Amino acid sequence: MDAADDSYKATWNARSTTLADGMLAVDGSADEAVLALTGAYTAAQLRAALRPAPGEHAFEIGCGVGRLGAQLAPEVASWTGLDIADNMAALARQRVAGVPGATALALDGARLPMADASMDKGWCVAVYIHMDKEDMVLSLREVARVLRPGGRFVVLEFFRPVSMGARLLQGSYNRLVLPVLGGLVSGYGAAYRYLAGSIDAFETRAGFEAMVQAAGLSVHGREMFPPVAGLVVGEKPR
Repeated sequence: MDAADDSYKATWNARSTTLADGMLAVDGSADEAVLALTGAYTAAQLRAALRPAPGEHAFEIGCGVGRLGAQLAPEVASWTGLDIADNMAALARQRVAGVPGATALALDGARLPMADASMDKGWCVAVYIHMDKEDMVLSLREVARVLRPGGRFVVLEFFRPVSMGARLLQGSYNRLVLPVLGGLVSGYGAAYRYLAGSIDAFETRAGFEAMVQAAGLSVHGREMFPPVAGLVVGEKPR
């Protein structure tokens, strides 16, 4: 793990020393009902794209406190949440303790702690935007390694928009609306302003899809509405 990874890990560990702090960091609220409500929409998008089944084994990169894992883990045989922050992984384990087959582990770099061709489904939400290109490439190669033939990996992300209309809409939303709302509910307005800058420096959806394909997965994607996010599905060839 390099210095940047250490700094990122330290930052998120510091923001998740308690369950309330961890929930605030990932969702802007320390209320379980709010966490479930905000997670429901994202979980629905993932469920539609992943089509999880009871006998399958799933994983999540950047699981945080298990906001999505708590909703989707009961639908599969096992769920492994993965997070760079040890504290976040511990909080996720706590929140899914009653779900058979569910656990969470801390990551050490891009390497995934699962055997080759052992997983059926995986997902990642708003995590790759925080990685540099080299780490993204390594992570996607790891995803391709652990997926079984026919396995599916879904990414929901704030991709850099291409069209003028999308750029204007996303730019206005990220710079004017998101920092205000984020600051009001969480007190971390600066973090939401940082997100706007991260989007400007991030990959377009087409660019990210090319990286997924280069890792060995077939790929398709679509814009979300309003066009402030995109969904990419990678599938391992049979």
